[in-house]
Amino acid sequence: MDLLTFHLAGTPYALPLAAVAEVVRAPAVRRVPAGPAGVLGIAEAGGRIVAVLDLAFLLDEHASLTAPEHLVRLAAPNDRSALAVGSHIGTGRGTEVPGRDSGPGAAGHVLVGGVPHILLDPAQLLERAAGA
Repeated sequence: MDLLTFHLAGTPYALPLAAVAEVVRAPAVRRVPAGPAGVLGIAEAGGRIVAVLDLAFLLDEHASLTAPEHLVRLAAPNDRSALAVGSHIGTGRGTEVPGRDSGPGAAGHVLVGGVPHILLDPAQLLERAAGA
């Protein structure tokens, strides 16, 4: 499985590469008054305005990213959404690790270069953002 990998709060995560449209350095994010807790605001990415989701909040991490380093714009049909992510952006091939508890927004675990990563499910993350 081809993956986009990154770290958030020191934890390695992965997204299926097929679910990613692009990765960009994080532009300025404009807060939306009275916006949902899981949304940092809006920004321009890939020539379009996207909702920037607070990935740390959606994953129940203790600290959200107030100034993300990168945005991961999701592929269609979710291309109006982007995930605020941290550092160590990369790509790699991974193999699924069966039977491990993954937590909210996750589809399981994968090994990438021998390192376990939490595999995220974009659909679950969007559901959590809508319900936040």
